[in-house]
Amino acid sequence: MKILLSWIQDFVEIKTSSEKLAERLSVSLAEVERTEKIEDEILFEIENKALTHRPDCFSLIGIAREIAAITDSKFKPPQIGKDVDQNAVSLPLKIEVVNSDLCPRYTAVVITNLKIGPSPTDIQKRLRLSGIRPLGNLVDITNYIMLEWGQPLHAFDYDKLSDEKKIIVRTALPREKINTLDGVERQLDPKMLLIADSVKPIGIAGIMGGSNTEISKTTKTIVLESANFNHFNNRYTSLHLGLRTEASTRFEKGQDPEKTLTALLKAIEMYRHYACGKPASEIFDFYPKPEKQKTIIFCPQKVSEKLGINLVFGKIEKIFNSLNLQITKDAEIWKITIPTYRRDLTIEADLLEEIARIYGYDQIKPSLPPRTLKPPKQNAETIFERKIKNILLRLSLSEIYTYSFVDPKLWKKCLMKSDALLKLKNPLSPELSLVRNNLLPALVDKIALNSKYFAEFSLFEVGKAINHQAKNILPLEVKEVAGGIYSQNELPLLAPWYPPRRIPVSPSGGGGAASSKSFDSSTSASWRTVVFSNDYKNSFLKAKGILSALFTELGLREPTYTTGDKPKAPFMTGEWSFIRMRGQEIGVLGNLDKKVAANFCLNGNVSLFKLDLKTLQRLSPGKKPYLPLPKYPFLNYDLSFIIDSEILIDEILVKIKGLNLKTLKSIDVFDVFINPKLGKNKKSVALRFAFGSDKKTLTGKEVEPQIGSIKKILANSFSALIRSR
Repeated sequence: MKILLSWIQDFVEIKTSSEKLAERLSVSLAEVERTEKIEDEILFEIENKALTHRPDCFSLIGIAREIAAITDSKFKPPQIGKDVDQNAVSLPLKIEVVNSDLCPRYTAVVITNLKIGPSPTDIQKRLRLSGIRPLGNLVDITNYIMLEWGQPLHAFDYDKLSDEKKIIVRTALPREKINTLDGVERQLDPKMLLIADSVKPIGIAGIMGGSNTEISKTTKTIVLESANFNHFNNRYTSLHLGLRTEASTRFEKGQDPEKTLTALLKAIEMYRHYACGKPASEIFDFYPKPEKQKTIIFCPQKVSEKLGINLVFGKIEKIFNSLNLQITKDAEIWKITIPTYRRDLTIEADLLEEIARIYGYDQIKPSLPPRTLKPPKQNAETIFERKIKNILLRLSLSEIYTYSFVDPKLWKKCLMKSDALLKLKNPLSPELSLVRNNLLPALVDKIALNSKYFAEFSLFEVGKAINHQAKNILPLEVKEVAGGIYSQNELPLLAPWYPPRRIPVSPSGGGGAASSKSFDSSTSASWRTVVFSNDYKNSFLKAKGILSALFTELGLREPTYTTGDKPKAPFMTGEWSFIRMRGQEIGVLGNLDKKVAANFCLNGNVSLFKLDLKTLQRLSPGKKPYLPLPKYPFLNYDLSFIIDSEILIDEILVKIKGLNLKTLKSIDVFDVFINPKLGKNKKSVALRFAFGSDKKTLTGKEVEPQIGSIKKILANSFSALIRSR
């Protein structure tokens, strides 16, 4: 944003040099990127991205107010409207505002007897150096007011309105179109606010006028509009039309409705002076809900407490007065009345920031806090969450972050009902109007997005799901971890999806620790009830393998997988399962429903999982016990046997552990083999036993009695047939 110093001096006397002023503005308001001298004028170029919360500073007057406060100078407000006839009536004009929520204030007036010509050279110079091309007095005046006051105006050719001479502020009709001043025909949608007459649209509210009411060389009479439009709607329209103008840039920040009429009166004066114009109608002012000034309770004692600077109350009062903040004192509490143009000031902390800003951040000396700093207590939940993330990252999953606020359409695409989701009273946009109760829909959405660029990938997210409870009861926040595997092709079944697990025989601490469960849960009775299609088989097994590796890293035993009566959207009927551990449900695993995949235009295979982080943490054994390295080498003994395929390996391991063999340290399940040659409904299992002693190296003869006990229990309890070595 370009600022002319001579223009600023119309409103404030600048006593300091331009270099020092630029430095003060950079520290207290926004960075002055460049200072240059053009045509004997000093020009500041200000980085306005830092002013998005300060719509008042998108104007010369707003910047002048700030300079007056920063440099301790007097602000000279412009005198407006003394010579304006506000009740002239000679030409008819009707105004109708259909939606006051999208147009809180609308003012307009008819000005006639206009003489078109070039603007005075000083106005042209100011516009040109500010980056706006002079186009003639009628248009230049509206641009001049916009730069000076930050209030965009628009002039319609009165004679080009329909015969009824009526202006209607309404939303667009379905499939309605308008030709704008840039010569482009634009397709509108019913959310967009328009300015129309009784027959046709004549402008896009707050963005650009229509070519059908454009000012021309023959224009003698205009309808001058000064309005305040809803900034959310203005930004929506600008983004969807791909049309961004100086006017929309200001309106989308949220303008002060109180200056709408003032800017109109200033424009009437300028049209009288520079175009011989005079009002030909009363000034129409639609303002059903006038803006109310906010009041903030302020405690001046907090200045030293929060900012670390000792200011006398008189100095604080002076700073507030320089910012046009009205003070009402009540003992030790001040009531600060905020002007309507300062929408960024809402709480006491904002006022403290204003004091620091005007006093000068560079004047606040840094000092260490006068207290002993203690290391913060470590949060067990945060540590566990970080551990989960690190494990999944090591397993080649990529972490994503999605919004907690979601679009109702996303739930519909996932064939899920959004009725149970919490609805926001003041959403940022309609697309962010609900609070999620499940991480999976957003995960599917991101998988669909990434599938356009990658043929194979895995994603996960750790976040909160908000579950709605009964009325007058706070919603329940549940921390979840959700993951998804995508592949356009068949995935190779490689480690770490099926890592071999060593089952320690000695106690390993914690009731949920890995103690006897083998990695061969795919042969369990509960797992065999889950039937999946061949298309999804490998992505499904990869997802299951990732979970297996995760549980191993956490020191947890292998879970069981069971199906329920009803599928859990967005999963597929018969292709999903509950994940249970120690009798508790900790999550769900399954394949994406093909209808949902079609809704997201997904051509590959998608398998998903979701875990309850709190339950998982409760089951986790926490710290692993320290086991010193053995002094003497272990003696390994491999044993292969044939059993019925219905027998769970878990049951065999529990039986062997029940023998309480003193020198048996661990058991590895290293092979499970199924072949018709073994017999009907038979499988071969191979176990590796590790024997060891803390006193010496064991020999084969010393462990033979224990091997015999193991063979005996296998034969007696499971009818196992020991295979020859």
